[in-house]
Amino acid sequence: MAKNSPDTISSTTLQAPAQPKSPAFAAITTPQNRIFKLANDKRRGKVIIDVEEDVIDPVSGQPRRMRLLRGAKSVWMDEQPPTVYPESYVKKNILNLEFENGTMILPPNEPLKIQAATLTNSNTNVRKELGVMAKHRRFYFYEWNPVEQNKKAIQEENDVIKAMQLAMTTPIEEVIPHAQYLNIQFVDEMGVPMDEQALRMAYTRFAKNNAAKFLMSAQSPTVKIAHMVKKAIEGGLIDLGKQVGTAYWTDGGFITTLPQGRKETDYLIEFAMTHGDANTAFANQLRELVG
Repeated sequence: MAKNSPDTISSTTLQAPAQPKSPAFAAITTPQNRIFKLANDKRRGKVIIDVEEDVIDPVSGQPRRMRLLRGAKSVWMDEQPPTVYPESYVKKNILNLEFENGTMILPPNEPLKIQAATLTNSNTNVRKELGVMAKHRRFYFYEWNPVEQNKKAIQEENDVIKAMQLAMTTPIEEVIPHAQYLNIQFVDEMGVPMDEQALRMAYTRFAKNNAAKFLMSAQSPTVKIAHMVKKAIEGGLIDLGKQVGTAYWTDGGFITTLPQGRKETDYLIEFAMTHGDANTAFANQLRELVG
């Protein structure tokens, strides 16, 4: 067969032509684009966030007024003089951040919008850094980072596996106080007390659905103290009715005064875990009686 015969098929001829990406897919997957997603709202359609506000200037570390203005070279209002941008112009040319179906994609050719999105108090990262300085807002958003989001998802999956394994292997005598601490019901929907197997299943379901809380409190000293305090109260070892605002051992020994407005059980748990002679004596007595 001739070298240039039409019957000759080259290796490149066998390759399927590349399929063009849709504009939406290309916009999302372009590395240079910055992607932001609403953090506290699942609505469809458009959400508009005004960014004319006082924010922290990352250069000076001081509050500075920010505004997005069409045609301006800076987001800072002190660099948008009224001689250049009179009020009549400003009224018609204010810009905002716009989310469509919970997502905002900013290309690199919109640096001022990217800067505003990074600095606004509506950004959860800024709110986290400022703490109580950040005012409550209707909408919050965060910057989508595929690498970090994947890491978070993997960690959450690992936590679920770890929590469920722990729930299935923890001795039942440790399951009971932890389940009580987690407010897991010890009766079923018909009010019938659970046996050990049913409690274990409820405990494991909680671990699956609330892995972070489960792992954080598992084998915590607070769990054991809470169980002992509740058991002492339910067993009639602690008397909360002898005198208003006080706790006594039923045999007459004084424990502590109870602050007004606090739940007695919660305060006694806290009291048992606080450093001090009276606190230590109370904790030791609990262990001796119900530990």
